Amino acid sequence: MSGKVINLAEYTAQVFQIPAQNATESTASIDPMELHARNYRTIQAQIKALEEQQDLIKAEMIAEMDARQAEEVRAGEYTIRYKLVESNRVDTAALKAAGIYDQYTKKSTAIRFTVS
Repeated sequence: MSGKVINLAEYTAQVFQIPAQNATESTASIDPMELHARNYRTIQAQIKALEEQQDLIKAEMIAEMDARQAEEVRAGEYTIRYKLVESNRVDTAALKAAGIYDQYTKKSTAIRFTVS
């Protein structure tokens, strides 16, 4: 949605791709939050399916790069890289073992949104 306020029938018609006049009849007794939750879960499932497809394509690309023995490949307008990257991280286990971990931690708070 583009931020525009629409009525429940229009929303239902967009989400479930049914004509607006039928949407009013078939969803009039459904709580709008239930419609939102249903749409949210449907989109979640679609995202998961797309991520699975993405993983398959990525695996094919990595296999091709391995076959070419290349860390970087130019493919038209794209540059594809698959190489080792190093990073430095704090060894929290060592800090805990030394007894100083708690001195250097701070609590953070977040708001979690779930639909189950």
